Formats: sequence, structure tokens, C-alpha cells
Amino acid sequence: MERMFEGYCLQTLLHTLVETATTGDKLQPPPSRAEEDSRRPRPRGHSSGNFRDHLLREFNPKPLDQYHDLDDYPVVTDMYSNRALSLLMMPPRIFMLGATGYLGSEFLVLLAHTFPGYPVVALLREPTSQRIAALSAIHPNITAVEGTLDSGDVIQRQAAEADIVINAASSDHSPSVKAILQGLEKSSLARPGQPPLYIHVSGCGIVSDDARGEPVEHVQEWSDIGLDLNKCPPTNMHLECDIPITKAGTRTDVPIRTIILYPGQIYGVGEGIQKTTLWLRIFLDMTKKVGHAGTWGPGANSMNNIHVRDAAEGMLVVLKAALEGKADEGAEGHYFLTSMERKVSYREWTQVFGDILHTKGIIKEAGTRPMPPEVVEPLGHYGWSLLGGNQFTKPERLARLGWVPKHSAELSLLDSLPAAIDVALEEF
Repeated sequence: MERMFEGYCLQTLLHTLVETATTGDKLQPPPSRAEEDSRRPRPRGHSSGNFRDHLLREFNPKPLDQYHDLDDYPVVTDMYSNRALSLLMMPPRIFMLGATGYLGSEFLVLLAHTFPGYPVVALLREPTSQRIAALSAIHPNITAVEGTLDSGDVIQRQAAEADIVINAASSDHSPSVKAILQGLEKSSLARPGQPPLYIHVSGCGIVSDDARGEPVEHVQEWSDIGLDLNKCPPTNMHLECDIPITKAGTRTDVPIRTIILYPGQIYGVGEGIQKTTLWLRIFLDMTKKVGHAGTWGPGANSMNNIHVRDAAEGMLVVLKAALEGKADEGAEGHYFLTSMERKVSYREWTQVFGDILHTKGIIKEAGTRPMPPEVVEPLGHYGWSLLGGNQFTKPERLARLGWVPKHSAELSLLDSLPAAIDVALEEF
């Protein structure tokens, strides 16, 4: 797949430099689907609605996913057929939410390396020239559209224009997920036979046992093979978004291809725009306010962890598999994005966390102890479920695709903390 687009990349890059030009903070909107289609030459008698189907029928003696590289592609000799093949190789348009975040921007680094010719439209709050430049430094073919997760009309419109939507923003923002699905429905209706792809990043909070930090004799380990979201504890986080996504991915009318990824406790210093994980920054803020590191309850609970580079590579593996028609989707499109390295209890890692901050003179008390009610109570069930529960998972679907979380094996969560804390303190 990658080799098929190498010849296109330079042309796309030059086009992007023109299309994404800005004056001060003025943002040039990304080209619409109609504008992109209008740039493609068409034979007479074929409308935009059936042109791609015509090319597939006339110029491909076997399906595209059976061609592994250009050497295997069918030989064509006349100019019209060569032009047709170049049109078939037009890269998919991606709409991305969370492109500047911790995992999202790490994934964007890998996406740019692997598929630099894929045009990406990023939803961006306050798209100043500085923020756009930061994105462009990562990906050569990216444009931005202004909006937040509450900009339903913007999200729906961009999703309708996209071939692929990747949502690495909030996993619990139901209105934005609803807008994405509505936009993808329009995309599916506009291009029959070419259902759009939606890759959504959720979290392992769906399987939390809500142990409230207490020791548990037996913790259920969940596999992503045969995972049924309706059998997860119904009050757990993320399900409000994940269940409608899965439902959209299982219907036959107005089809949408859906995949949901469930990361564990992501850690490590990233190479993207946001360098440190949200949970580390949250705990750093709480610890500085109360003067000590702490847990929800005794802190005996734990979960699978994953280095941020492994998590981003897992996302890329799933995207590649989906492009090749090899990914599990819909009712089977659930992927735990976790390593099987040693699980670290909240008490254990907050102990190290507190000791580091005490050594730096940031807090007066070393070690860890349960957080006081004024910290715990405002977060209610959300906090107890995510921060006080066990979340044990097995990433069997990704293993089937050959994914190996090697960075997690090389650098543990505990060993990553000193460098991550230093970077997080700089970001605050």
C-alpha cells in the first residue's frame, strides 16, 4: 500500500503548501469533497457518483487489495488507462479529532511517516499560525478547521466529507460522537458501496470492577475477542459513546465501518505536540494542591499499562489492516490497546511519584496516602470507576495482526516517571 502512493506524495505536498497558506492567524479552510472531486479528470458520460465504480469495473481485473505493490499492478499502455489508475490511487481523506493531544499527535507522527500523502483535516481550537505550524511540522499534508468538540455542525460537515474519521479526543463526549456518526451517515449515503471508516479511541474503563481501591481476591480479565459491551458493568465510563458507535457499525443500511480502541494506562514522554499523559498532569495538579501524592481508597487497584509509542503504533496497525480489508469491524471491531507487562498498583506508582516530587522540593510529604474527601468526592462515580477500579485486559486482536508492544517491554511505567515528571513540570 505504501509503495503505491510514493509517486503521489511530492505532488500532494506541493499542493498542500499552497492550500494551507495563512496570513497571520487567518485560517484557509480545507478543500471540500466536491472541490477535490472537481480536480479529477473524468471520461465523458460518467458522473462523480459512479465514476470510481466505473474505474474499478473497467480497469481492475482483480480487487485492489490483492495488489501488493506497483510491480504487481495490471499493465496498461494507453494514456486514458494510466490516468484512471492514478485516480484510483487517490489517497483517502482523513478527518481527525485530538490531533494535538498526547496520543493523537503521537499517532500523527507515525501517520506522516507511513502515509505522508494522505490529506488530514484536524479539528483545532484556536487555530493560530503557531498551532498550525506545530501540526504542519509533524505532518506535511495537514490543514485545520476551527472548532471544539461542541462544534456539532463543523464536526458533522467534516465527517461527511471524509473517507476516514479518527477520534483521539475525549472518549466521553457524546455530542461530538453523535455529530461524527451523523456526518458519516451522509458520507455513506453520498457514496454507495464505499462506507466510511470511523476509528474511535475509548478506554479500558469500560471493564472497571469499581473496587474502590480495595484489595480484590479475583479480578476478571477481559479479552477483546467476543467482547460484548452490553455485558460490561452498565454504569462504567465510555459506554455511552461506544455502544452507539458499535450499533452504527453493525447495520446493513447506510453502513459505517467502525473500530474502537481501548488503551490502558498510557505513559512515557511522547514525540508529538503534547508530551505527557493527562492522568500524570491531573495527579501532579492534585498533589501540589493537597501537598502529598495519593490514591482513591487504599490504592490496591491496578490496570494494564502501555507506552505511548506502542499505543500509537497499535493505532497505525489497525488503520493499515482496515485499509487492506483485514481488520475486525463493527460488532467484532473492539481492540484492547494494552501491554501484558507487569501491572502496577496505584499505591505503588503514586509512592514513587510522591517520592520524586518530595525530592524536588515540590511537596513536603514523601510517599502516598489516600486522597482526602475534598479531592475524591467532586469526581463521584467517575473518579471511583476510573481511578479506584481494576481494569484487566488481553489485547488478542492486535496480537493477531502482529503488533508487539516493544517499547513497553523496554521502559516500564515506574522507570518512565522521572523523565515524564520533568517534562510535565515544564508544561505546567
